[in-house]
Parts: sequence; structure tokens; C-alpha cells
Amino acid sequence: MKKIGKIEIVTFQPDLKGSYFYARQRPGRKEFYVEKIKINGRTYDLVANGYQLGDDGGRIIFQPGATSFADVEVDLAAARELTVLDSTGEPMISRTDLVYAGRLTKDANYVIGADAETGTDVIGPVMIAEFRTPDVREELAAVKAQLDYVTMMSDIPMEEV
Repeated sequence: MKKIGKIEIVTFQPDLKGSYFYARQRPGRKEFYVEKIKINGRTYDLVANGYQLGDDGGRIIFQPGATSFADVEVDLAAARELTVLDSTGEPMISRTDLVYAGRLTKDANYVIGADAETGTDVIGPVMIAEFRTPDVREELAAVKAQLDYVTMMSDIPMEEV
């Protein structure tokens, strides 16, 4: 656990590829530390425990802000890297080994926090995106595309096997 200003940050890292983060609010304070996730050049606020990716995939839960569902889906489909940013905008985790699973849901009534004074839940809209490891067919198609590009650029004919 570390403190950034008045906020206590708790990080669990069970292995190198799966981490779970959440922020704690100090008693009597209203500020929260919010991690962000960068997807295809656009940055979104993660909810508490919103980064739920392990070795084989998982999901991320984030607040879309003013970004539309369609725009988020385009960003996810084009994403080649997921980067979790700390409060200063520095990368904490970067993942390039996962692909978007094609499942995005929106929840308009998700508990995104708690009011420090009243203890009541704070409700807000979130999007939940699922990721998975690429299967062999996708990896093979990527290798074939690279080989076709090298063949085209070098003008060396390749033999069919």
C-alpha cells in the first residue's frame, strides 16, 4: 500500500499478467484516486477493481464519459495495446497479448463509489469490455499477412508447400 497525497492506494499483483487495483478513500476525505486506461489513444476512467485481466483474458470496467457506445466499440476493435495509467499519467501496466472478444455492454446503474459523508452508493454509467487471448487461426493469419508483405516488398517469389 502506498499513499499519494491523501489517498491510500492498494495494489494486488498475483502474477505478472494479472493485477487488481482499487483505491481507498481516507476517512473524512472526498477525493478518490482514479486509475485510467488508455485504449487506442483514448483515455477512460477505471472504476474500483475495473481492471480484471488475467493470463487468459478477462474484462475491464470503465466510465465512458461523453464517448458514444459506437466510438468505444471502434476503439476496442482497433486496440493493439491496453495501458493502465497512474494519477500522473505514467504507465503502470501495458498489455499487448490480448484481443477484444467482441463483447461490450453498458450498465447505466453501476455502483462507482460511495459518498464519504452519507455512506450511500454513487451510481453512474460504465462500459464492460471483454478480452481474450488470440486463437491459433488469428495468429496464423497475422503471420501470413507479414509473410505476404515481406514477399511483396522483396520481389522474391515464395514456394507453395
